Amino acid sequence: VVKSLRYIQEEINNTSVDFTAWRTQLLASMSNCSGNQQSDEEFVEHFSAQVESVIRVVLYAIQCLVERKQEGGKEEKSLEENDKEDEASFDVIKTGHITKLLDEDLCADVDSLHMQKAVLAVSELLENLKSYRS
Repeated sequence: VVKSLRYIQEEINNTSVDFTAWRTQLLASMSNCSGNQQSDEEFVEHFSAQVESVIRVVLYAIQCLVERKQEGGKEEKSLEENDKEDEASFDVIKTGHITKLLDEDLCADVDSLHMQKAVLAVSELLENLKSYRS
């Protein structure tokens, strides 16, 4: 999960840098020609709003994940107290039980991050940018 978050952060940073460079270049070229200045400014405003929206969605998803982990930590503390009484039952843990629990936890983390939505939104933004550039 940490690697995924770092990857998402890196992708957002790279996209932000690319967008800033593109916007700077666009604004510089707009100062040279005033023909489509109004439509260019509208596109930049609309695109910037979309980027802000995607950033908010990603940050909200990360916030939800952190809150979920904090709640899970509180539950684990109360479970640890109960588990001291059940230490004898650890000898009978079924094969694959821990793997199943970890897999369920990882799937829940991925679901709470809404990875597919974030990737789709960023891909859509990049496609809009490519089509506008053409």
